[in-house]
Amino acid sequence: MTRVKEFLSKYASIASWDEEEGSVPIGVHLEGPWIASAAAGAQPADGIRDYCEPEGTELFEAAQGVVKMVTLAPEIAGAADLLTELDRRGIVAALGHSLADAAAVQTAVDRGARHVTHLFNAMGPLHHREPGLAGAALADDHLTCDLICDGAHVHPRMVAVAARACGERLTLISDRVVPPTAAEPGEALADFGAGKLRDDGEAWRLPDGRLAGSRLTLDRALRNLIGFAGVPLLDAVAACTLRPARVLGIEAERGSLRMGARADLALFDEALALRETWIGGRRVYAG
Repeated sequence: MTRVKEFLSKYASIASWDEEEGSVPIGVHLEGPWIASAAAGAQPADGIRDYCEPEGTELFEAAQGVVKMVTLAPEIAGAADLLTELDRRGIVAALGHSLADAAAVQTAVDRGARHVTHLFNAMGPLHHREPGLAGAALADDHLTCDLICDGAHVHPRMVAVAARACGERLTLISDRVVPPTAAEPGEALADFGAGKLRDDGEAWRLPDGRLAGSRLTLDRALRNLIGFAGVPLLDAVAACTLRPARVLGIEAERGSLRMGARADLALFDEALALRETWIGGRRVYAG
């Protein structure tokens, strides 16, 4: 937790990200440490823990408001206190890395959870007698869901299931991992969280085969959602733009074309190939 607090303090001390060329961070999403160890991804085992209020308070105070979302497992000890704290601080409570049953998920929703992190991944399987977190996410209109649409993390058929069940509640994320050094497919890299990453050509994996992150970009996720699920173009665009902004409560300034919003734009050609990117009214990429 010491390293996490140091990172958050450093992040919070940066005066203006707008001076950077390229994408501008909106905030920090803590995908742990308050998750189920049996549903961990690349998180190191010694960093996973139940929620302890004094420790959590210390971490949030160090963050100075830059934490915008926290993913937690509703079955861990202290989850109710954590949900209360997130609500008090205006931080989005997301459920994920969890093997919780439907009852535990419902309790968390009643206490303020309203989002699900990378639907289907790092959670119990969808079963007709025990829907678990995945089933609750598909059925509960209180929960928005993000999904990794690369065809490796979630089968294209299940992408279609999610699109049909969630409708406007579905958002796309990349969950992209950019290692500090380049590697060819199959080559192991330096330690990352729980072990050495390996690029299998589709995603990053840990030595035991578990998925550790994607190689996805959102423009490809957009094309995949249309191809996998037959989602109309405007709905697929909304899943990458307006809907994620709504999850974070910043749709007045990001995620849409409207007076007063930031001029963050991606220009595509008719084949949906990315041609230009604009950040805050500045063109930062032209392909």
